[in-house]
Amino acid sequence: MTCTDFRTTFPLPASGSFLDPRRGELLLTGSCFTDEMGARLRACGYPSCVNPCGVQYNPASIAALLDAAMTGEWPSGLFFTHDGLRRCWLLPTAFARPTEQECLRVCDEALAELRRSLREAEALIVTLGTAWIYEHQGEGYRGIVGNCHKVPAREFSRRRLSVEEITALWMPLIEAMHKFNPDLRLIFTVSPIRHFKDGAHENTLSKATLHLAMEELLSSTLPLQAEYFPAWELLMDDLRDYRFYAPDMLHPSPVAVDYIWRHFSACYFSEATRAEMSRRAAEIRRAAHRPIIGRCR
Repeated sequence: MTCTDFRTTFPLPASGSFLDPRRGELLLTGSCFTDEMGARLRACGYPSCVNPCGVQYNPASIAALLDAAMTGEWPSGLFFTHDGLRRCWLLPTAFARPTEQECLRVCDEALAELRRSLREAEALIVTLGTAWIYEHQGEGYRGIVGNCHKVPAREFSRRRLSVEEITALWMPLIEAMHKFNPDLRLIFTVSPIRHFKDGAHENTLSKATLHLAMEELLSSTLPLQAEYFPAWELLMDDLRDYRFYAPDMLHPSPVAVDYIWRHFSACYFSEATRAEMSRRAAEIRRAAHRPIIGRCR
């Protein structure tokens, strides 16, 4: 780097091999940044399954869903009724339904889709958002939730997962995923979205915990090919400017997401695959185009 660069750049970690759509789809799960990356995959026709069970932020909830997908069973006590709707503690409110039968149906369908994709996917991309968790302490279920469903705060305790807790959850999970899909590849990333509702310092501690947990996992002997992609670093250390944030100053702007996406593509897709993705994206845009001026008569 020279002084004329006016920014900090760094080399991306070398990918072990390129991803190939002919070998299977990509399964993406985690924070809302996952949806941003998934939208770009869909825009170029890359086979992908994106957050079939909705957005998840903490590593414990993500681990619980992946485990449930492999076993085919929900942990006991997850379903409850609040404000006239049947809900699941692990899933967002979008899965709430008026009756128990309807709720169980949509939740089971989502879990089945997660199971299918986990079995067939070439790679699982996990984007972790926060190490802060909420544990329900009320009746019926005592454990970590993926969504609080606007249930009174007095029913929850809030704390930050430790590095040891995260690795203790994920080590056996990775072993199980290897048995479930021996060819699966695992790519971790930390969401560049800052969770300021937790507080500025608390957000820093949270992201640091996630980074340390990923380092601990990836330095261990894992049965799956596992790696880390630096989405957080690309925004915080490379772009490093509020011009690249959305109006809330917390989320990355579309320009920033595109920048991270280009680096991800260069890291994990071959030149031939990127060319094919560009061609497919152009086809999809043309197919979606509707003329705004009708034929003159």
